[in-house]
Amino acid sequence: MSISLADAQRDELKNLVARVEKTAGVEIVPFIVSSSDSYEVVHWRAAAIGALAFLLFAFACFFLYDGWALGWLYTGFGLAIGVVVAAASLALAPLFSKPLFRILAGKTLLRRRTRARAERSFHAESVSATEGRTGILVFISLMERRIEIIPDLAIARAVQSSDWDVVIGQIRETVRSKGPHEGMKAGIAACGQVIEESGFVGSGQSGNELRDDVRFGD
Repeated sequence: MSISLADAQRDELKNLVARVEKTAGVEIVPFIVSSSDSYEVVHWRAAAIGALAFLLFAFACFFLYDGWALGWLYTGFGLAIGVVVAAASLALAPLFSKPLFRILAGKTLLRRRTRARAERSFHAESVSATEGRTGILVFISLMERRIEIIPDLAIARAVQSSDWDVVIGQIRETVRSKGPHEGMKAGIAACGQVIEESGFVGSGQSGNELRDDVRFGD
């Protein structure tokens, strides 16, 4: 899934980040990736399913079909070719169907890989390096349809994790109905609201420590 935001949309998000940061005394880093991992295991799983399906087909034909047309199937070469073709075909199928890709990956793997990519981004983008530990990563991974919000220490102490769950739900629903730009926009605004309701007050000593523009990844 490709990420395409117009310059005006990027500027809108950047300006929104600046306003929320100024009001809430935090540093927000918005990050959107097309996928959090390459998931090679998905293609191996698909290949295994394809090979097994062909073997079951051959087994069924052996007992249920007594014609001449499938005689090649009962040779070692024919069976091997059939297994290879079926495995290769199924291995490529997830590239053309994201729902199939997600099914083969499974919810647990998608959740773990997305969280791991978000955590790497948290450190790579220096979210954890602000003077007051007031950074917040808002991370959207489109293929997985997952959102991660990682607050740094000062914010984590002030805001309950259940409040972030609500924000994540808002982002997810908005991305689903209106796309990643509106989803990130809703997420940034919701972060500001949650922080304001928590009573958190930033020190404001360091000013704007991290750039405000949205980051993108493959």
